[in-house]
Amino acid sequence: IKCNRPDRICNSDPDETSWLSFEDECRWNSVGCNSASNVASILFSLREVGPYRSPYELSGSLPHELVLLADLENLSCQRNRIEGTIPEWSGMKSLRTLLIEENELTGSLSETFLSENTLLGTIHLFDNSLAGALPNVITAPQIKNVKLHKNSFNGTIPT
Repeated sequence: IKCNRPDRICNSDPDETSWLSFEDECRWNSVGCNSASNVASILFSLREVGPYRSPYELSGSLPHELVLLADLENLSCQRNRIEGTIPEWSGMKSLRTLLIEENELTGSLSETFLSENTLLGTIHLFDNSLAGALPNVITAPQIKNVKLHKNSFNGTIPT
């Protein structure tokens, strides 16, 4: 993922990704850590700022390596230009909130990803280009808040 803002919101040099520097990730812009100093939140989304969709204008694809963040509870990359598919993040056992709406995502929702992340309660993926059938697990009891409109899902809504 690359920051496309030409100012200091993401970094001082738009060709660098200083928010992914070698310093302690708990000090990175928009990354929050828990009391054990493990990454618990990634929040690359805020309100609309001037001509920008988000303060970050992120582009690129979502890295599979986020699955290595065992304590990640909240992932929010709303209103950016992230493209590609949602990786198979089945090992994200702590994930509670997934907010990736208003991007350029394609592909389908993985039944495995949704069924194995049993704490996931909020899923906002609206206004992308996702398609395919909705997995049955979308109605699991822990999932309380789902927003999937403005995509190309087909079939019936699971009950």
